[in-house]
Amino acid sequence: NLAIIVDDAPALSGFKPGCRLDMLASNYRHILKSGDGALGGLLLVSSQKIRKIPSLYRACASVVIVGRLNNEKELETLIDEYSGIFEGKKRFLECYNEVFREGKFNFMVMYINGNKIIREPCIYKNFTEQLFP
Repeated sequence: NLAIIVDDAPALSGFKPGCRLDMLASNYRHILKSGDGALGGLLLVSSQKIRKIPSLYRACASVVIVGRLNNEKELETLIDEYSGIFEGKKRFLECYNEVFREGKFNFMVMYINGNKIIREPCIYKNFTEQLFP
């Protein structure tokens, strides 16, 4: 098993289009397979701004974790990128608003392809409370 964690990736001088991390982000499902076909790794890329994460990374993500967004453009980017997976903008915003309705440190967890329990896209509040479907 392998875990690669890149904190505040956009701030790194080597985080540019065509870097080696791009190849890993787009092919990790094939590169990190073990002999029995099970996934054997994690690539975690963090950023203060979703728009600073290249679309390649956002398109290949299987799990997206989001804290409260204080910028309307960032929220619009999140909506544009993921609401279509979760029954559209209205339903997506209902989930988002429920996550951040109360509690200072809540976060939204989107399983783009589902998880081990739910085999379809799903949203959780803090990994514990299922909000979608």
